[in-house]
Amino acid sequence: MESKKAGGVSCWTRRTVLFALLSAAAVALILGIGGEFGSGPELPPSSRAGQRSSVERRSSVERRSSGGLGPSPSMQPVQSVERPQAGTFLIASRGMLDPNFAQTVVFLIDYDREGAFGLIIDRPTRHTLAELWPEISGLEAHPVYYGGPVFPNRLLFLLRSDDAPNGMRQVIPEVYLGSDELVLKRIIAKGEEEFRVYAGYSGWAPGQLDNEMARGDWHLLPAERRFIFDPQPADVWEELIQRADIQVVKLKQ
Repeated sequence: MESKKAGGVSCWTRRTVLFALLSAAAVALILGIGGEFGSGPELPPSSRAGQRSSVERRSSVERRSSGGLGPSPSMQPVQSVERPQAGTFLIASRGMLDPNFAQTVVFLIDYDREGAFGLIIDRPTRHTLAELWPEISGLEAHPVYYGGPVFPNRLLFLLRSDDAPNGMRQVIPEVYLGSDELVLKRIIAKGEEEFRVYAGYSGWAPGQLDNEMARGDWHLLPAERRFIFDPQPADVWEELIQRADIQVVKLKQ
């Protein structure tokens, strides 16, 4: 897989979203997060938890289903998505070789002739928001997620909200994208809404994602809020790749 470099999408990304300006200490921390994932196939402990064996993953998904989170993925209807578009999931194929994206799910936020942009939703790092803002209490339980290999020193966040918040952009119903640090701090202070914070993002130059799709690197499914904010992110890829497998079988019938 081609590496997602900032140069190919920088102009397009500036048009799409304004990034948060952080303190020097915060930038150093976020750069460290990017280094965890960008130097080869060895992943940090928090991500290796997402690289469990298929048997472990299947067992976990079965426990989730039996625990009242809904029917087994094999029993749920699978909606077909023919082309990438904003508001879809990119599910890495089982044969994905790029360590940046192996066993990941990318929430695709933009896709047009100028490129594509999204966030990996299932890779929490070992770092927490308490390291970014130690002056704010209660952030120890909120990990910083690895959004992708492009600009790992920039923060973006997703918010689940019934109401449209100021300064944020809706991606799918009740899910909003933001980048303003002050807005995020106000959300944290309210303590009433679900949110996830990401270091870096995943970007593709014009035509690059289409080539990867043609190569079989990705499967497509409609994005769902519950997976973006799943309390067990390490299980998300296994559940969605099972759905994608069902989709492939149905398309061949």
